[in-house]
Amino acid sequence: MKENKSTSYLIHRNNYDIVFKCISELFQDDFLHAIGIDVGHVVQMIPTNIITVETTDLEVDFLCLLDDDTYLHLEFQTTSKQEDLDRFMKYDALLYDKYKKPVRTAVIYGADVLSAKSECNYGSITYHVSNIFLNNYDGDMITVELMKKAENEEEFSQEELAKLILLPLMKTSESRSERVIDSGQIARKIKNEEIQNRILAMILAMSHKFLSDEQIDEFLEVMEMNKVFEAIEKKAWEKGIAKGIEQGIEQGIEKGIEQGIEKGLEKGIQGIAEKMLKENVDIKTIKKFTGLSEEEIKNLQ
Repeated sequence: MKENKSTSYLIHRNNYDIVFKCISELFQDDFLHAIGIDVGHVVQMIPTNIITVETTDLEVDFLCLLDDDTYLHLEFQTTSKQEDLDRFMKYDALLYDKYKKPVRTAVIYGADVLSAKSECNYGSITYHVSNIFLNNYDGDMITVELMKKAENEEEFSQEELAKLILLPLMKTSESRSERVIDSGQIARKIKNEEIQNRILAMILAMSHKFLSDEQIDEFLEVMEMNKVFEAIEKKAWEKGIAKGIEQGIEQGIEKGIEQGIEKGLEKGIQGIAEKMLKENVDIKTIKKFTGLSEEEIKNLQ
């Protein structure tokens, strides 16, 4: 019997809210720029819980004080409902009552929401929010840009890291599951291992809604394979240099190093291909990660 996703992968039911809070608190100004919110600089993060006179504890998704002495209130939604606007209006009224400063609210919608109301008339009160639809962002173009930086081993800016996490929720010509894999591959190029692991975790938490258990397994497997491949490639490189220096004593240092590196890398790539074959990974996937031809891979079987 197939195991239910809720038991096989324990991802919090409010994962979108949690991830968005992490992104916004981690990147602050850079996150706001990444989603097109052009406001002043964040000067202070504000506690998100609101205590009302009825002792009901309400909590907004994100709240900060800007350098123009106004508050920015963000909400993160995967659906669009009238009662959401009613709730946000109540939040803002309570926030103004508490801080006595203007409050600006923006609602960020996930990939499945293409339109939503931004204004509601309550009689003497007209309430307005700014809507941001991640599906309006060109995920294909952003993927190409980030992949290019990754291939050139350039460091990512904070704004680019925020976009990377949100990439699976943007508009794409590929399936969302394929975009998740792309995001993971790019994240694996982040040099700081702690930041890399944090970004990968947020990508998975953000994306699990439209991934099957098998696709989550694939994501985790690919990330681990890349780690193994990089370790073997590094080891092969080091062995190649050592071998090259040794040969260079007799045949010329420059030529020896070149040959040693080439031979070491070749053996390392063949080694990872052999391990992938033992794990019954299909030849198409092995070709993608090793660059070997189908004939070369079959010769290793």
